[in-house]
Amino acid sequence: MENPFDKPPIPPQPEKELSPKELREKLRDPSYLPTRQDISNAFKSEGLFSRAWQNFCFDKDNPIFEFLNEEHLSALGDYLSKRVEALGASEDSPVTILEVGVGNGRLSHFLQQKLEAKLPGKVKVVATDSGEWSLKTAFPVETIGHKEAIEKHKPKIVVFS
Repeated sequence: MENPFDKPPIPPQPEKELSPKELREKLRDPSYLPTRQDISNAFKSEGLFSRAWQNFCFDKDNPIFEFLNEEHLSALGDYLSKRVEALGASEDSPVTILEVGVGNGRLSHFLQQKLEAKLPGKVKVVATDSGEWSLKTAFPVETIGHKEAIEKHKPKIVVFS
């Protein structure tokens, strides 16, 4: 009988590079957060800022104003977690971070996940948008203007991207 431990380990297979169309399809999954490399690979043959890139970002049904990725969210989460801690956050008194002009709500969603993993129960991210552009939302977004949102939620930190 063949011993499976006598075989060399199978090296991990690199993830398949996605085409712009495949990337757009994966982005329909609200839980999918691409890496910077995923984005770069999808447009490698055409180049960033090519016609394909412009068509991808300025799609009239689902525009992309900011291309969120794992590295960006991790760095922003690290920075904000330090700010939240410096503000004295606790489970009894969590710090509210208000994002205004959220569009579809992706940034707030992933930011809440990152911060909750670092500071369980110590931060609350609130997503707000005026709704003036009638963008489709993928996550819960409160329809309210930025001035009213600041007055209502009294955040310690405001994010506008």
